[in-house]
Amino acid sequence: MQRDLGGMDNLTVLVDDGRHVLRSYKPFVTAQRIVGRPVHRCGQRWAEVEPFLQLPVPEPDPAAVFAGLGRLHRVLASLPSLSTADLRPSFVSVDVLREWVEINSAEEFLTPERGSQLRHLLDRVEERWIQPGLLPVQLIHTDPHPANILYGGGPQASEFVYLDFGGIEVAPRAHDLAVALVYQLRRPANTMADVVSQLPLLLDSYDQTNPVPLTRQERDAIPAYGAAVAAYYDICGWGPGWRSLGTQLLDLTSC
Repeated sequence: MQRDLGGMDNLTVLVDDGRHVLRSYKPFVTAQRIVGRPVHRCGQRWAEVEPFLQLPVPEPDPAAVFAGLGRLHRVLASLPSLSTADLRPSFVSVDVLREWVEINSAEEFLTPERGSQLRHLLDRVEERWIQPGLLPVQLIHTDPHPANILYGGGPQASEFVYLDFGGIEVAPRAHDLAVALVYQLRRPANTMADVVSQLPLLLDSYDQTNPVPLTRQERDAIPAYGAAVAAYYDICGWGPGWRSLGTQLLDLTSC
């Protein structure tokens, strides 16, 4: 039995009567990038085979997501630097975001109104931007939303399952925290007030699982980094509402 399990970047197929998963990576991913696991050549790609795990999909607990991210960063900090990088990096500067806006506007992928709104948002981001060199930088996940950090719960409450390392790169830790925060704000049941009231608990949950706690500058950087994430997703056309979310984040004084 074979079944395509979907996925936007890698080719993932259920094989061996449902007992294993064959995951074939992007052509530019080297064997060294797939850390700590045996790999096989699959045409022009490297691939791996691993047992298929049927996981429960409960409503993710926000504090657990941030605790899982802290634990993941602790492990990633101990790994060597990558030998390859994603062709479309997840963390980019405000200047690169501006370039993307101009290119997409020139190609008419962005309407004049949308381009103007994004330029205004990026002007505000730049006012609050803290340069990456002033923040702790390490290997990070870059897409730590609740579907990529699964929490065991119950008797296995201390266990996490991490998925989708296709965008892993060396960048400020604050970027991953900003992405996680943005996804909390995208949950339909959450309002900005709800998430802001939870922020101390969420960031403390991260610090409890990472021996290197967040610095004051990292906490101050999160609103602008989150707004930059929102601008990135808006430029890519990944659904409505991103610019509004970015504007709300910039209204926060700090995290």
